[in-house]
Amino acid sequence: QRVAFFSINTTCPQCGGTGYVREACKKCKGNSYIYKKETIPINIPPGVDNGSRLVVDKQGHAGLFGGRPGNLFVITKILPHEIFKRKGDDLYVDINITYPEAVMGGNIEINDIKGEKVVLEIPSGTKEGDKVVVHGKGMPKLKGNGYGNLVAVVHIDVPKFNKLSKIMGDGKKAEKLLKDLEKFLPKPERVIKHHEH
Repeated sequence: QRVAFFSINTTCPQCGGTGYVREACKKCKGNSYIYKKETIPINIPPGVDNGSRLVVDKQGHAGLFGGRPGNLFVITKILPHEIFKRKGDDLYVDINITYPEAVMGGNIEINDIKGEKVVLEIPSGTKEGDKVVVHGKGMPKLKGNGYGNLVAVVHIDVPKFNKLSKIMGDGKKAEKLLKDLEKFLPKPERVIKHHEH
């Protein structure tokens, strides 16, 4: 629930919305309504998106001459999140994994948008830009039951050679380690072919 401030016209208390009193109504000047500011609680349902329209019954302008008040229409504007990006009912998040994690695979933990722990299963051979999907951990669906998915976009943290040398304390050791590792890795195709679908 949220509280919002609005300027609305409301039924004049002096004339009861008729616009007529024995003497001229000084508050509404015969219009049957006056302007005043009100604080109105608004229920925000789970899953609202940018541009969703909420209707608050009988919280619009007062009806003329004591008639039924109108409704208040609220258009939502969703502020961006610093970590998650919404696409429909799905939430996208960028994650970093190490080069060994990309090669061997494994499980890593992150927090979802509620702050709850979520386990991501990283398959062996994961590439830069691959997506790991956790079903039912996205946004609640506004129309219907259930939740969207949490989609983790993988980025591989490849250390620079000078950083690796600094960690190992010796540039030659770092170079030998990488060359030994290269012997066991398959040779990649340098030019990637794009296949028509």
